[in-house]
Amino acid sequence: MLGSPKKIEETDCKLLTEREKEVFKLLTEGFCVEEVSQKLFVSPKTVKNHCAGIMGRLNLHSHYERLRYAAKVGLLDVDLWKT
Repeated sequence: MLGSPKKIEETDCKLLTEREKEVFKLLTEGFCVEEVSQKLFVSPKTVKNHCAGIMGRLNLHSHYERLRYAAKVGLLDVDLWKT
């Protein structure tokens, strides 16, 4: 049996800035770069820069790894995905 999911602050995500955490969460929820930029009132380029920062700080090398990491720390619940 797995333990309760870790909160974002209890993991390596503490290396992220607050804005990077916001971007990470929105991307994990399935929003595209353009939607994230609109929600946060920044340019798509800024969102992409935050993505690069997230990937670098967490030592992730692909979007697949980012999703796996999000699931690991409890930000992503695959049981809620529609098939």
